[in-house]
Amino acid sequence: MDKVHLFENLIAQLESKLDFLIREAKFAKEASTHEDAKAENKYDTRSIESSYLAGAQAKRVRELKEDIFKLKKADINPSENGPINIGHIVTVKDLSNNSEKILFLLPAAAGEKIKVDDREVQVITIDSPLGKKLLGKYREEDFEVVIKNKSVEYLVITYL
Repeated sequence: MDKVHLFENLIAQLESKLDFLIREAKFAKEASTHEDAKAENKYDTRSIESSYLAGAQAKRVRELKEDIFKLKKADINPSENGPINIGHIVTVKDLSNNSEKILFLLPAAAGEKIKVDDREVQVITIDSPLGKKLLGKYREEDFEVVIKNKSVEYLVITYL
């Protein structure tokens, strides 16, 4: 798996999402101040709803810009001989059902997914329960994570 190519695809995916959100935020802002949004009676809340939407979309644009900035500054090439750290792509096995997950440990963009060769790579951060537990682990090391009051045991298969 080419980590640099995967990382570049993630950045491109986020920038595409950002472009879309910027257009939507602009549209929502314009809609909230348009004369058609003016309240026709005391129960008409179109303008208020549009302004809430515009505010939330503007906030999401700021968050996504911040994520992209953090990712572009991130070192995605930690030592393959050292413990798991930010920048590693880690394959773990869920020992309860023997399913494998590929995780990209990064400082931002948690929850994003990237397709590679018919496999899905999920971005996690060290702020997540799984990310916290992965930090400092080595190959063939197992660990337990409690997610939604359920304990799951994982085994580190490999990382790069």
